[in-house]
Amino acid sequence: MDAATACQQKEFWVVLDCCLAKLQPRAAQAFVLREMEDQASEEICKILGVSATNLWVLLHRARAQLRLCIEIHWFAKTAKDGGLPRWLKELSSASSNG
Repeated sequence: MDAATACQQKEFWVVLDCCLAKLQPRAAQAFVLREMEDQASEEICKILGVSATNLWVLLHRARAQLRLCIEIHWFAKTAKDGGLPRWLKELSSASSNG
C-alpha cells in the first residue's frame, strides 16, 4: 500500500468516527458491536437490553444516518474537490499540531 492510500484510509476512519459521534449513543453502540466487532445479534440485545426488533431498528437507523453522513462528508467532498474536504484537512492539521 502506498502512502497516499494509507493516508486516505486513515482520513476515512476520521470521517467515520465523526459520523458515528453524530448518532444517538445506543445506535452508535449497536452499529459498532455488530459491524465492527462482529458480535451476534443475541449478544448485542443482551448488552443493550433491547429486543431483536428494537436492535433491527437501531441498526437500520444507524446505517441510514451513517450512509448520509459519509456521502456528504467523504464521497461528495472528495469527488467535488478532487481531494480531502476542507474541514477534514483542518481537523487533521489541528490534531497533528496539538
